[in-house]
Amino acid sequence: MAESRVPVTALGALFVATGATALIVEQAFEKLLSTVVGSSTEAGAIVLAVYFLGLSLGGLGYGALRRRFASPLRLYAGLEAVVGVLALGLGVFFAGIQQVSAELVQAAGSSEVLVLAVRLLVAAAWILPPTLAMGATYPAVVGALAVLVRGEAAVQGAMTRIYACNLLGACAAAFAGPYLLFPAFGMTGTLVAAAGLQAVVVTGALTLARRAHGVAAPQAQAGAPLRGLLADRSLRVLLLVSLASGFIVFALEVVWIHLIGATLGMSVYAFAMMLTVVLAGLFCGSTLVGVLGRRAGPHPDWLLPALLAAASAAVLATSAQWDKVPLWLLALGEGVDAFAPGEAVRFRIALLMLGVPSVVLGTIYPSILRSRLFPAAAADRAAGLVAAVNAGGSILGALCTAFWLLPHLGSEKTAYGLGLLPVLLALPLAARMARPRWPLAGVALAAAAAAAAVLTLAPWNRLNLTAGVNVYFRRSFVGVDSRLRSWFEDAAGGITTVVDTPKGGGEFSRTLLTNGKFQGNDDGEVVDQITFGLVPSALTEKRGRALVIGLGTGQSAGVLSAAGFEALDIADISRGIRGAARADFKHINGGVIDDERTHFHLEDGRNYLLRSTDRYDVISMELTSVWFAGASNLYSKEFYALARAKLAPGGILQQWVQLHHAAPAEVMSILATVRSVFPSVSLWMLNSQGCIIAAESPQAPQAAAVAALGKKAAMAPLIATVAQSKGLTLDHLADGRFLDEAAVTRLSAYVGEQGFPLNTDANRYLEFATPRHNLEKAPHQTIVLRELLRFLEPADRQRLAARFALR
Repeated sequence: MAESRVPVTALGALFVATGATALIVEQAFEKLLSTVVGSSTEAGAIVLAVYFLGLSLGGLGYGALRRRFASPLRLYAGLEAVVGVLALGLGVFFAGIQQVSAELVQAAGSSEVLVLAVRLLVAAAWILPPTLAMGATYPAVVGALAVLVRGEAAVQGAMTRIYACNLLGACAAAFAGPYLLFPAFGMTGTLVAAAGLQAVVVTGALTLARRAHGVAAPQAQAGAPLRGLLADRSLRVLLLVSLASGFIVFALEVVWIHLIGATLGMSVYAFAMMLTVVLAGLFCGSTLVGVLGRRAGPHPDWLLPALLAAASAAVLATSAQWDKVPLWLLALGEGVDAFAPGEAVRFRIALLMLGVPSVVLGTIYPSILRSRLFPAAAADRAAGLVAAVNAGGSILGALCTAFWLLPHLGSEKTAYGLGLLPVLLALPLAARMARPRWPLAGVALAAAAAAAAVLTLAPWNRLNLTAGVNVYFRRSFVGVDSRLRSWFEDAAGGITTVVDTPKGGGEFSRTLLTNGKFQGNDDGEVVDQITFGLVPSALTEKRGRALVIGLGTGQSAGVLSAAGFEALDIADISRGIRGAARADFKHINGGVIDDERTHFHLEDGRNYLLRSTDRYDVISMELTSVWFAGASNLYSKEFYALARAKLAPGGILQQWVQLHHAAPAEVMSILATVRSVFPSVSLWMLNSQGCIIAAESPQAPQAAAVAALGKKAAMAPLIATVAQSKGLTLDHLADGRFLDEAAVTRLSAYVGEQGFPLNTDANRYLEFATPRHNLEKAPHQTIVLRELLRFLEPADRQRLAARFALR
């Protein structure tokens, strides 16, 4: 080992970079691909399945590739070159690739089967080429170790250390990508940078190959047939553990993503934090395995069952604490009013809830590679086979949990069930592998203890779990005296709840929440929800077809229905939202969900609009928070171009825009992005929320449309509610316009002069900028409106400054 230390160390450094670029490519491809295949559960499942299918096939196909390369280091260089070229290609040609992919999805029309097939085809075209190369990379590096390291035991030890190097790079990229690289360079710019790093890896690998020239790998490694490896009974046992390990880890990751959204946040940073902590835990676990085996050689047979039992203990212990996380945020986050210290608080909790079980789970896969049963004589082929089976388990775990376990069992039972699974797997494994027999008795005792613990644990406090503390580090719409009215959870919509909160005099306000985040209520926000449907209805006489993206309580959809639209399409990814609007908010939406004119589509709005062949007189969008992960898809220049193409002549686009907890630069970026597509854009403030109106032609309330609204009986109570609250009547609706078309045009020019970025699919600027203000205590809405006054004419500036107390 002494004479090979420098090459092995260099190979480890290269594999750190490989892990980093692979993770960057994965994150960027996933986000960019969501713009054409969707962000629904089904679309996400397709992307995930294709990703792991590529890894699995790459591992299985390594043997065929290896026979074509005399040097595994040159093969490694070639594989990394493929990943780098594909990353560079997507970074440079993203716009064209996206356009072609979108046209393919659009051509599928309304046939669900055909749409599924086309999405699968598009995802495969994007993801399979790089993932096939990624799947073969690790066995190629193992093959290189056989050249650089002498002795089967030494090769096994180096395998686990190299594996840890890969995890270290992935962990660094999981943090640096969302927190540093993507905000600075955008998705496509970061992909170009990743391609540059890949060029360094390729150069380094070729340099090592020249240094190792003339040193051949053992023939068994280069040519061991797959059938021969599978005939090894001991290896089949390890493959079973590898399959189960992949299933458990990725099933838990789906559950953790689900629970992170409810307890630590729904921003891109919250999910990046989760991935960083999990990968860091897996790295620590694999490093621990390397330390344990450094002197002892292959691990004893009983160690795998013992580690599985320990994994159960860690998962069950932390799973019991999820409903306490919001209370910890209240305690640790008191007084925090900035992004960085807020993230530090979240990280501390994530380290406990995710890091601890990840460390123990992280010991299992490398222990397979260190096992006495592992065929070290054919290390690279065996490593590829183990990795392929592990990836297959990952596919099963993710899909089974998302589509069956979470919807049918819920997150609590699923978490405890997955916590029991490792120790139950350890029982037959200990019986098969352990010598002497005492480890079997120990694992059996651990399984009994784990089952007893689950049976005696108190159920989660659901009201605490979904209190929404993660948003502002304080209670907002769920108080200690609130009552949980309804609960629904699935992988698509997260946890949907409706709570009743006392407001005095024996009355209660009813609030709809997703993962604790406000979606609408039947109290103070009703006026805003009415005006979101009222304003576009007054700006066009046409009453053909309308589309609502984001249902919420259904109040705005109910206004459009009451306004007399002949057909109403609603696109929302959440079954829970639909159920709550139907059952708990029928009294304010007029039963719009069950109206024969209404057609509900369980799909994200952008991709429903992409596939729709209809043209709309009104498109109304009601996302309550621009800072949700993935919301950028509905605020990008490309989306607005799609919406414009789907509007009928004279059609109106209306979009709820968040002004509280937002910076002026971000609000101006949104307005300028819309203005870059639509010639006529205005900003309205009829109550407490902002509303963007975009159209092809100049905007003004249509006399005929206003008169028609006034004559409809269903509109009378809605109009009266607005008049009583804000003193606005239909005849004076235009008084609610804050920025007219001329002001927005001036604002757009200013944004260009100052170099503020527009939000595009390629940079996803808003997704990374907007979450940074949630914990700030500044009066954001006042600051934003005061900044926007500069674009008004003097007379309008004085009038609106007085109305909104902005002097």
